[in-house]
Amino acid sequence: MGHGHRFLNDGDINVHVRFVGFGSEEDEWVNLKTSVRERSIPLENSDCKKVKPGDHVLCFQERRDLARYYDACIVEIQRRERFA
Repeated sequence: MGHGHRFLNDGDINVHVRFVGFGSEEDEWVNLKTSVRERSIPLENSDCKKVKPGDHVLCFQERRDLARYYDACIVEIQRRERFA
């Protein structure tokens, strides 16, 4: 096998990936711009003061019929003081 990336004629970059839980026969070339995203980071409560607009995070959303984690991007921050 060659390199883990290749440049296309239109300037895009493809990367060779192996999906977790699959063997090398399932490896694929994917477009870096359209198929790969920045990894979101799960945070602890104590990390709250560290986030800033533009950060990619992992958020838990709970609805009446569904509870799921989603990737999210911080748009705005409203800080509130906590009272013990």
